[in-house]
Amino acid sequence: MDKFDPDIPEAIIFPGWGVPGELYWSSLEDSSFASAEIFDYGFFEDEESPMKTPLYDEEIPPVIVGHSMGALFAIRLALQNLGAVHRLILMNPFPKFVRDDTFPCGWDPSAVESMRSGLRSRPQTVLKSFLRMCAMPGKYPVELPERLNTQALDDGLRFIAETDLRQTLPLLTDIPVFVLDADADRIVNPEMSRTLAEGCLAVRHTFSGWGHFMMLEHPQECAEKLREMAVL
Repeated sequence: MDKFDPDIPEAIIFPGWGVPGELYWSSLEDSSFASAEIFDYGFFEDEESPMKTPLYDEEIPPVIVGHSMGALFAIRLALQNLGAVHRLILMNPFPKFVRDDTFPCGWDPSAVESMRSGLRSRPQTVLKSFLRMCAMPGKYPVELPERLNTQALDDGLRFIAETDLRQTLPLLTDIPVFVLDADADRIVNPEMSRTLAEGCLAVRHTFSGWGHFMMLEHPQECAEKLREMAVL
């Protein structure tokens, strides 16, 4: 863990799918958490190994931050012991990702399956295309690591496609939950974030004109909000 300002609680951060964890440091350094740990799913490690998933730890930090897919893990971990969580901060979150008859605002399931299929033959192309979509409407310069763990990346997409948190969100109403989202997000649209925020009675702040990579493209502004939400 890297030490920051001791007046702000400790935090654990769950990144989004396919996003190198080190890209979050600019926002985290300015957020002044006492310490912060970025969870590593193993997306950029050995070629063929399962995705690492977080398990409950009795020393769970008081602030849990999740971005995109990481919000799913952040919620799941918080639900495992609500008494240990000081607060939950969710960035570009969604309660369910793929569309069905009960959730018309999600992604077409075939689009996720197409990404999973593409990972087997052209993983670099699939990931670059996804990260470009994340960066829009801006042009965040994303550099991919040399190694990609296609099995772990596929595990992550399967986890995203199969997760539906809508029925469990009311269980979070006993802890402070905050949602940061963006109205120009091409991965998680505002309706998806709204459904999540309303389901757990979260305090929500929507940035106008920003995309899915708001934490990376606007680190100072996001850090200010993180700092504010960590002490409210």
